[in-house]
Amino acid sequence: ELADVLLRLHAHVVASGGSISSTDIGLFYSSSADGPACKEAFKKAGGLKKALTRTDKLVYVTSEHNPDLGTIEVRGSDAALPPPRPQQQQRPAANPKPDSSQKQHRPSTNPPPTLPLNSFSLPLRPDAKACPQWLKYRRCDFGVKCKYDHP
Repeated sequence: ELADVLLRLHAHVVASGGSISSTDIGLFYSSSADGPACKEAFKKAGGLKKALTRTDKLVYVTSEHNPDLGTIEVRGSDAALPPPRPQQQQRPAANPKPDSSQKQHRPSTNPPPTLPLNSFSLPLRPDAKACPQWLKYRRCDFGVKCKYDHP
């Protein structure tokens, strides 16, 4: 059962671009009808970190800033990753006046390497607006690439 769950986690991480934060493991659980069974399999193995030691396809990388957090990454060469999906061009909205429901949360370009991070390894940008996802859900799908502040 654990081997099957690890294979599905590997596919999820690859589909997510080769890396997910440990706080986003909930997305993996919720993306499958048998999410609770996956969670239980990791629990039986002694936790997510221990379970990942049983596969050569994934590795857990601990955060420099918070040892309780980290990322789950695909191990091995980039050749194992699928080519990046081409981005679809967005068509301009019929209504040129932006509506708050039409605004999209977009990541910034790569942040500077010395960017201060909060205890969840998310960027602290005091001069930027607060991240709407962070304020509402206490998580951010864009991680360190998010252009917003995560107080």
